Amino acid sequence: MATLIEQQPLSNPGTFDKVLPVGQEIIYTVSNSSVVSTYTNVKFIAEVHISNSTPPNANTTNDLVGTFKTTPNNAGVGMFDFRPVIESFVNADNLARQGSAYKGTVNTSDSSIPIHLIDKYSGNINTMRWCSIKFMVEYVDALTGNLVTNDEVIAGMFIVFNGYLKYTDELILSGVNFGYDLYSNFLLDGVTKKFLSNAPTS
Repeated sequence: MATLIEQQPLSNPGTFDKVLPVGQEIIYTVSNSSVVSTYTNVKFIAEVHISNSTPPNANTTNDLVGTFKTTPNNAGVGMFDFRPVIESFVNADNLARQGSAYKGTVNTSDSSIPIHLIDKYSGNINTMRWCSIKFMVEYVDALTGNLVTNDEVIAGMFIVFNGYLKYTDELILSGVNFGYDLYSNFLLDGVTKKFLSNAPTS
């Protein structure tokens, strides 16, 4: 039986599969019942791939930032919370880079002017990251005694941005998956959409 993703952050409607604020729990649960019940020293492996420019390819090591392992719990599944890992790659940019302007003069080089000195634009290199995670299962082959790693599955692509959750944000459950719909409500493409503000609309 293949490795299965039993639980993951809830998908958002729209262009991207998932859009998550950096402070949200990013919990995945994976299983492989045939391996867990048959072999010894079973571990679930997660390779985390993060990129700030293009969606990472989880089948290469170009954007690999870490490999993590966990043992199956009493229910025979492995659980990962990637929030502490991913949030270290996302933060506010305090420097304005090429294209920012101060008193009408455009910064034509990447000289990193302090953000408080500019009139227009700012750097956004660290405010968003593309993420992808590849899961595998590891165990000891009883016949050979060798360590075996196989049954790969790649989770859907998601984006993490420099944001936060409020106590009033509604947790949405869909089966065993949960998350917050912070994407569809703020697309300015319909009469029900709104700005990221509680200011009066007129």
